[in-house]
This record gives sequence, structure tokens and C-alpha cells, in this order.
Amino acid sequence: MAQHLVSDNAALFDLIDKIVSLATDLGESDQDYVEAMLMAQLDSLVVAIYQVTPQSDPSPDLLVDEADTKALRSVLSQRFPRWGTYNTVMSITDDMGDTDLALGNAIDDLTDIISELLVVRAARGDPNESQAEWMLIDGYYNFWRGPLRSLQLFLHYLEIETQD
Repeated sequence: MAQHLVSDNAALFDLIDKIVSLATDLGESDQDYVEAMLMAQLDSLVVAIYQVTPQSDPSPDLLVDEADTKALRSVLSQRFPRWGTYNTVMSITDDMGDTDLALGNAIDDLTDIISELLVVRAARGDPNESQAEWMLIDGYYNFWRGPLRSLQLFLHYLEIETQD
């Protein structure tokens, strides 16, 4: 039997709450700690998402206010002042060895992720908690999986470069 990292919905939503808190709490001053913990929690969330199985179909009627991304981006920029742009490639599977570079933006990536997690948290209050699960799965696969993977790679290299 497979061991589950997140044993129930309460643990899943606790994990989401920890990620949002780590990313937006301007009170914690140990930047290296916050970045390491955020990276670890985001890694845990990815594993947890693959274990989520909503118990009912999604409801087309649930409307949840989207996060204020401008205000969120401002908070995240203050929280992670050394995060910026990074190199990425336009095509990772085509034009091997001859692809164009593009710029990614770590704050934009995290803003996408946290804004989606805030929407999921808001949907949790729905009597049918499966709606929040559906929103988490749909958002991950269709919107923020790429930004999350890019952010994880950026943070990995940022960590390595600061150790030198």
C-alpha cells in the first residue's frame, strides 16, 4: 500500500495555509529559512496533489473571488527582495541545442501560485469540499504547474549560487 504524504483534506489545507503564510508573512526575517521552507512546502504540495481524488464532480455554480494579484505581488516583492528574473528556454523539447532564451520572473511565478491557492482556500468553505479539491487539481494542471516548476528550478540555482 502506498504511503500518503497528506492523509486527509485537513492536512492538505493545512499545507496550503502554511505555504500562503510563509509567502506572505512579512514578520519572519530569516530569508534563507523562509526560502528553504517555502521550497520544501511547495515540493510537498506537488506530491499531495497527485494523491487528491475528489469525491464528487465539480460544481459549475461555485463562484469564488479571485485574489488581488497587484496587492499580492507587492507583498511578495517585499517578502522576497532578491528574487527577480531568470533565464529559461522557449522550447525544452524541440530545437535541441538551438532554442531561444526567454525571461522568467520568480515573483510573477509565486504570485500565480499563491493567488490560485487563495482561491482554493476560499472554495473550501463550500459545503462540498470536493469543489476546492477540483479547483486545486485544475489550477495545478492547467495554470500554475509550469510556473511552479520554473520557480523550483530558479530557487535551486539561487541556493547553489549563494553557497559559493
